[in-house]
Amino acid sequence: MGFKHESNLLSMWFTVLDWGRLTERLNGMSATFVRQPSHVIRQPEPNEDEIGKAIPESVIAQLSEHTALLGKGVRHGRLSAGQVHAMAVAIYELLRDTGRRPYEIAQLEVDCLEKDGEHWQLRWDNGKGLRNGRRGPGRGGSRGRGATPGPWRRRGW
Repeated sequence: MGFKHESNLLSMWFTVLDWGRLTERLNGMSATFVRQPSHVIRQPEPNEDEIGKAIPESVIAQLSEHTALLGKGVRHGRLSAGQVHAMAVAIYELLRDTGRRPYEIAQLEVDCLEKDGEHWQLRWDNGKGLRNGRRGPGRGGSRGRGATPGPWRRRGW
């Protein structure tokens, strides 16, 4: 259960308690059973090292074996079937190799990869954490992969 969901449940519980006391339906309940300042759900610290680790390696291996099926039968504007396939593969590789969220991939700029010495760094906006202009290697480093320019850069979408 997530932080927001737990906080919403606690808020609804307190609303029911307040309503019960206001309408005198909880008269039999002890007067010491009230809200306390310590009754809060603490927000967990974000752990960005865990981002992108939700899918097991065995599933990633299965998905990677079937990239030829990505984009098949899908139309996207004026793009040819080959371009749609290349775009779908590029999106899959970005999701897999960087651990970014799908909407963060969708919002990437064309020049989102920057060369830093020998390594490539991805520049993205972390919408969930409201931290824009983040830079760093792909989060796929533990899988031996990282952000590198792929065929989508050469095709110029």
